[in-house]
Amino acid sequence: MNHPGGYNDPLAKQWHEKLVGKKIVETGAASDTQFPKSQLPIPCRVIKPGSIVTMDFRPERINVTVDNDGTVLHVRTG
Repeated sequence: MNHPGGYNDPLAKQWHEKLVGKKIVETGAASDTQFPKSQLPIPCRVIKPGSIVTMDFRPERINVTVDNDGTVLHVRTG
């Protein structure tokens, strides 16, 4: 599937609906309040405040931005 990248990409919108407001956790089951890192799609990266990230554009990659507590703020592809 061809992904244009960004916040409006269908893949980003799909994951945005699933993740925003939930805490990304290392282990456990998905629930209304958390989502296990192991169930995120590949390729994916979780971006924490202050993280250094590469600027390479990979339209199939999911970028999950979280706050200091690990709660998802937004999702984009690229």
